[in-house]
Amino acid sequence: MIDAGEMTAADFARFAALAAEASGVVLTDAKRQMVRSRLMRRLRALGVPSFADYAARLEDGDAAELQNFLNAITTHHTGFFREPHHFDTLETAVKTWSSRNLDAEPIKIWSAACSSGQEPYSIGVTLLRAAPDARRQRFKVLATDIDTSVVAQAAAGRYRASDLQRAPRPGWTPYFEAVGDAELQASSRLKALIAFRRLNLLEDWPIRGQFDAIFCRNVIIYFDNETKAGLLRRLRAVLKPGGLLFLGHSETLADREGLESIGRTTFLKKA
Repeated sequence: MIDAGEMTAADFARFAALAAEASGVVLTDAKRQMVRSRLMRRLRALGVPSFADYAARLEDGDAAELQNFLNAITTHHTGFFREPHHFDTLETAVKTWSSRNLDAEPIKIWSAACSSGQEPYSIGVTLLRAAPDARRQRFKVLATDIDTSVVAQAAAGRYRASDLQRAPRPGWTPYFEAVGDAELQASSRLKALIAFRRLNLLEDWPIRGQFDAIFCRNVIIYFDNETKAGLLRRLRAVLKPGGLLFLGHSETLADREGLESIGRTTFLKKA
């Protein structure tokens, strides 16, 4: 069995540099043991004898393994209707937006770090509650994440029943179907509203048009100040005037240019 021992400061510095370049994620030294534990699984799977050898493999341009590396170091903490006030605000806004001609201008929402899918499915349920006749042609949810493994899990739409039963907001039951005794599956109607894609927020965005709402929660806390500022500028650019930007509960905006705070970590793009 591979036993790479301790991750040296030099090893960790190489991984931190790779993470920052590939994803913008800042790995502080406090994360060294977490990174060691997660990367140990990759070393064992590949039969690589040391962290230094693994770092060299990544630095040599192994693109497939770089994605596995990013999957391993990315932290995903999510839940259905997490920060429920955001979904209350979204539901109210959707009822207003629904008055326009949706055949010509669909309601478009982006879950920019969708993790294992609880956030975009919560968005989808909110759409269906606000507009019971919602269908893909008029209501579009884009769900993206840098981690290919969680995107695949999200697209499957299958969860422990207890995950939903703990949700802080009711009203989800019509949109999930029992699968066995302990699991629930997102209904075809709910899944039809959502497109899941792998996307690195630091790379080019193959996005056309602008969004009515963007959820980018618990993402910018992992970036340095320069990367945060650049990402927020890009998010503002793809948000419609009058559109909503939702951030995580511990995130703030140093530069609110063009954005007005209208509630807890909720911002409105000025016309």
